[in-house]
Amino acid sequence: MKEDKQQRVFTNWVNFKLDQRTDVAVSDLMTDLRDGFVLYALLEELSGESLRPLGRMNRKAKMRIQLVANMNIVFKYLKSCVKVVNIGPQDIVDSTNETLVLGLIWSIIVFFMAKELQGDGGDGSGGGGGGGGGGVGGIKLLKQCLLDWVFKLTTNDGSGEPPVKNMQRDFADGKAFLRILHRVDPDASPYDPSDDALENIRAAFSDAEAKYGIPCLIDDEDPEFWKDEKAMIPQLAEWMDKLPHVDLLDAEASAAAAMAEAEAAAAAAEHAEEVRS
Repeated sequence: MKEDKQQRVFTNWVNFKLDQRTDVAVSDLMTDLRDGFVLYALLEELSGESLRPLGRMNRKAKMRIQLVANMNIVFKYLKSCVKVVNIGPQDIVDSTNETLVLGLIWSIIVFFMAKELQGDGGDGSGGGGGGGGGGVGGIKLLKQCLLDWVFKLTTNDGSGEPPVKNMQRDFADGKAFLRILHRVDPDASPYDPSDDALENIRAAFSDAEAKYGIPCLIDDEDPEFWKDEKAMIPQLAEWMDKLPHVDLLDAEASAAAAMAEAEAAAAAAEHAEEVRS
């Protein structure tokens, strides 16, 4: 089910963003968000701001009214930046509607990833299955940004294969991830794909985590990992965010080549001068 894929990826994404926090972690989105502290910590980490001015959180909250009071503080911040439609503090506290809970996390993902990757906040939308986001601007901009990036890195990348043009089917065999790593660093990540899609995925993500600290958000044991766009977008956004910028790499390579050429020319001129004398 798509909801299962989304819950896994969203849970992994939240935990990755909270890696520096020792006081919170998520094992089940449907229960671990209820007291407000996970979302509170997540928003502080993503925004780089303190939420303390918005109110005091109650760490001993047990009763529903106390949990809702905590969640009200979280939603004060959310409503100032992330577009949330048809979802309120009570929906997260009660956690009876998976679509709404996933929709809220999706809206947070879209807003902050668009802000991080594009330098602006988008509109925080994304249409989280009826839960989060009313517009489509944020997600459209984010998708286009990711597609442009993937297309660029897989064009004339030495694989002999056509550029990647979508974020789902073109990633099904796992080769696109290997191609991206090869394009970024051909010597350290040679392109040597397998006929086994999951083997390619595991190889790519092992390499990406070891060299660039990129987390594996998707299920690398699921052959249909690519079928849900809302699972693929956070994963690709982490790749785009963590990998070196290819324009800079190309510029460095060009500069190194130009320097080598200049040194060779200088050596040739020096040799010619020695011959003449």
